Amino acid sequence: MTTSPTDIIPEELMHAERKADVIKFLIAAPAEAKLKKSLLLGWAQAVGVRLQAREYRAVEQSAIDREGPGSDPTTAGAGPRDYK
Repeated sequence: MTTSPTDIIPEELMHAERKADVIKFLIAAPAEAKLKKSLLLGWAQAVGVRLQAREYRAVEQSAIDREGPGSDPTTAGAGPRDYK
């Protein structure tokens, strides 16, 4: 198991097969886009996973500094329902 490099993403999510859970976790987290993207990238690098642009967008658009019209990740290509 890989240790969480940030102590923000739970250690039980530090596995490549938990990508969907990490994305859901970050979408739900009340944080700014820059931090969310940084956490997602750091997680992906730590566990050796490639991310798709839609996964970055879903996390970024759920950020507290992106709220407003058009910021709903469920209507922007990918959202929590895509990560079950």
